[in-house]
Amino acid sequence: MKRSYILVLFILIITSCSGTEDKNSNKNILIQIKENKLTVSDFRKALEISKTAYQHNFTQNKNSLASVQERLLKQLTEELLLKTYAKDKKIYISDVELKKEIDRIKAEYPDNAIFEQMLLENAVSFDAWKERLKVRILMEKVIKIVIHPKIKVTSADMSEFYKKYYKNDLKPDKKKMAKIRRENTNALLVQLLRKKKTEELYNKWIDEIKTVYKVKINYDLWKKITN
Repeated sequence: MKRSYILVLFILIITSCSGTEDKNSNKNILIQIKENKLTVSDFRKALEISKTAYQHNFTQNKNSLASVQERLLKQLTEELLLKTYAKDKKIYISDVELKKEIDRIKAEYPDNAIFEQMLLENAVSFDAWKERLKVRILMEKVIKIVIHPKIKVTSADMSEFYKKYYKNDLKPDKKKMAKIRRENTNALLVQLLRKKKTEELYNKWIDEIKTVYKVKINYDLWKKITN
């Protein structure tokens, strides 16, 4: 569980290492939104990390690898959008906010040595992990500020949820999920509904800001990557 959590943090990345690329880095920009850029090198690093979340044989298959690449391109593009939006709206993560989240994550480990071992196993330095974590917190903060105030869970929503998931004609694989949900408290049910609405509103919002910010993807480079 914790290993997967660390991998997720690294799959959800916006690298800021374009400045450390060689002098021809501008020719290797895969995605650009205003001044924010992601190079081919950045994408390949993210891809190698994301592959560790799958079985080795899965990414050896050409179609499967293409699916992973497409998903990652979409994910990284959305991150650049959020990063650009956050900068324009002056939304930042303070050192205090970052430290609080680091302490919370470390508290999940019985021993700090185990936490460090997890990083070591994934060939990740603590400083690099911290920078990626900061990006993840920034994304969550943007969503909290922009999306959460628009979410309202009504009694009608809860009633519809029960009808949808607790019907007797559910397929066997759905019945188990329905039973688990039925055993949850109303508070948790509200939490599930809020999450569902957050995802729906987030997708609509992302589509909206794509019309505000010009997303440049170098498809010539993308063809070279996917081939």
